[in-house]
Amino acid sequence: MQGLGINWKILVGQIINFAILFFLLKKFVFKAFLSTLEKRKKVIEDGVRKSEDAEKNLAKIRALEGEIRESGEQKARKFLKEAEARAATKAKDILVLAEKEKEMLLQKAREALEKEISEGKKKREKEMVELAFLASEKFLKEKIDGEKDKKFIEGIVSGLE
Repeated sequence: MQGLGINWKILVGQIINFAILFFLLKKFVFKAFLSTLEKRKKVIEDGVRKSEDAEKNLAKIRALEGEIRESGEQKARKFLKEAEARAATKAKDILVLAEKEKEMLLQKAREALEKEISEGKKKREKEMVELAFLASEKFLKEKIDGEKDKKFIEGIVSGLE
């Protein structure tokens, strides 16, 4: 192999050096390197698995959020309808109460008016009696004759109108 320019001593030395270097690298470096790569691989796989789990959980949470939102909206609509019904009932009750109060006030006003009319009639009757007494007193003081009597009665009648 001399013709090819290969020196066997150097070649054997390089093979032995390569074998020693390979053995040392395999014993100390490759094991540490491979264990580090294995650890990183496991960490990455765990991260990917956790990411997938998180995405699944996120999808579940979003679905649950939609259900809760819908449920909340339904409860709000139901509460609003109930509140409107209570308000309508309350308004009817208030209107009925106001109508009763109006009727009561009208009845009191009628009674007061009737009382006033009654009192007015009594007062007029009293005045008429007094006028009759005054007229009879005046009539009795004067001398009675037909002409005076006629004028006197006409004066009383015109005073009453």
